[in-house]
Amino acid sequence: MTQRVLIHMSPRSRTTTDSSPFSNAAFRAVWVASVFSFIGTWVQDVGESWVMLSMSRDPRLVAALTTCFLAPTLVLTLPAGLLADRLDRRKLLLWSQALSALAAAGPAVAIRLNHMTPGVLLACTALLGAAGALGAPAWQTLVPELLPRRLTVQAVTLGSIAFNIARVVGPALGGVLLASAGAETTFVVNALSFLAVLWVLGRYEEVRRASELARPSTPTTRIGAFFDPLREVRSTPALWGAFGSVAAFGVSATIIMAILPAFAKHALGASASGYGALLSALGCGAITSGLFLARLRTRFGKRVTVSTGIAAYGIATFLASRAEHVASALPCFFLAGLGWIACLTTLSASVQLTARTETKSRVTALYQLNFYVWLTVGAWAGGALAERWNERVAVAVGGLGCVVAAAITSRLLEERARPAVITASG
Repeated sequence: MTQRVLIHMSPRSRTTTDSSPFSNAAFRAVWVASVFSFIGTWVQDVGESWVMLSMSRDPRLVAALTTCFLAPTLVLTLPAGLLADRLDRRKLLLWSQALSALAAAGPAVAIRLNHMTPGVLLACTALLGAAGALGAPAWQTLVPELLPRRLTVQAVTLGSIAFNIARVVGPALGGVLLASAGAETTFVVNALSFLAVLWVLGRYEEVRRASELARPSTPTTRIGAFFDPLREVRSTPALWGAFGSVAAFGVSATIIMAILPAFAKHALGASASGYGALLSALGCGAITSGLFLARLRTRFGKRVTVSTGIAAYGIATFLASRAEHVASALPCFFLAGLGWIACLTTLSASVQLTARTETKSRVTALYQLNFYVWLTVGAWAGGALAERWNERVAVAVGGLGCVVAAAITSRLLEERARPAVITASG
């Protein structure tokens, strides 16, 4: 799942009394399409993890799926952000979504032709990650251009809710398809899910107009264009705090997520449906958190919301590392989901609201790159810890690391960085 901007009148400039992003037809369509696409992503996640586990018991290969998906972003995210600031975002997204569909279909073809190997699966995963990296900055900056600025935080939260609705439905559906129709079907479903996004991009005139919106620019060289967001982050406390916080959280959280399929199978004795249940519990917690998050942010502010969310995720996953079976781990993952969305949506909204219009896609891309770098480190660390000791130890270390990250975040998110998010939430 990857993302847009006006010639005559921007949707943001319209006078409206609507208090919900869902009052905008284009946003509704984008949101529904993203749910379908995210469901496809989670369906494939279940399928590819089990395919890799069926070919090798080495936990490093399972963790390598996450690494290969994230690694292309190290090269492509910043150039993609520059393209999103300079080009028609809709056309950029059409290409990225079409490439994603082809990459998702690749493993299905390999399975049908009896050519599936760990190398083929990792290569297709890397191609899917590259396609996503190409469109991600453009997608992330779509929401502020379709909606009034005062709805930005609500829209970012709804985007996370869409992801977590898919996290509930997708793994369960993936487990059913894996058991009843085979792994090949999970890849086909993900490939087809990208068609929903392609349809919205071609169907809605508001999205088309938004992609043509004139964006302010400052004279700079092509090389200088890559350094503009770095200078902006360094000189803006709210951005610096968000970047540092998501880095601290990302590395520890990904130790857990990268090794989760192997943890579910080897430590908890889970089947494919059991692994799907763990992901669904995480998603249910995130959805529940999203329903009340605006009120919590308004009452307690960004600093408390984010650091408490990270701590909750860490404590919950540490407790999950001590569980003996799936049933006893489910409440832990539900609590982890509560913390996950409280942290990530608050930080993402802060970046969206703080970055300047002319550099927003590049700052967003840099934020994603920062996150992905630490996700890649976390995925590698998860595989190494599981190989050196076992999956339980890896999950426990990740949970304790998140508790440390919560303390770091509490120091990074200074009081002077708080007002932008509180104002937008209210």
